[in-house]
Amino acid sequence: AGGTPTAADLGMNTTGTVLQVKATTLTGRYSISNQSDTGAGTDIGLNVTITPKSSSSQFLITVNVGAAGTTGVSWGAILSRNNSKIGHGDTHAGYSGGVLFRGCWVGHLDYNHTQGGGSGQYLDTTSGTVGTAITYRCGFGIQNNGGTLRINSDYNQYTGSHSFAHSTSVSTITVMEIEG
Repeated sequence: AGGTPTAADLGMNTTGTVLQVKATTLTGRYSISNQSDTGAGTDIGLNVTITPKSSSSQFLITVNVGAAGTTGVSWGAILSRNNSKIGHGDTHAGYSGGVLFRGCWVGHLDYNHTQGGGSGQYLDTTSGTVGTAITYRCGFGIQNNGGTLRINSDYNQYTGSHSFAHSTSVSTITVMEIEG
């Protein structure tokens, strides 16, 4: 009794409606040396916790990362839902289960100018339970013995005045709950 009727109350199709958007932006500088592509990767705080409003929702996760690494470093962004890896390539031959996206391999010694980064999206079609929070996380792993990945800065974290070569960046994760 009372209140404003919803689209569902009026018999309207709500499939595809964005119910809510949550996001996290990191502006600090972070260092990664975890050498595993299994599990959820190193947590730097690129996380979003969202509480579903519908039991038939899907969740669109968008990740953007600024990064640079030492010579020979390959890196990957690992997406997880409540610490379980999602949004990754299949296991194939000698390859493990993969990552959401991979970063560039650094093949030369000029760490200050070696910039990279990446972005990816994944549609999680596993619906949640209304009122029970879900945490999506973008973690990181690298491939290089003794190597390091830096997030949001050049590798050496140079403090000079070269506008773009030594500028910092931001990394973001955005989760949209979409009525399924």
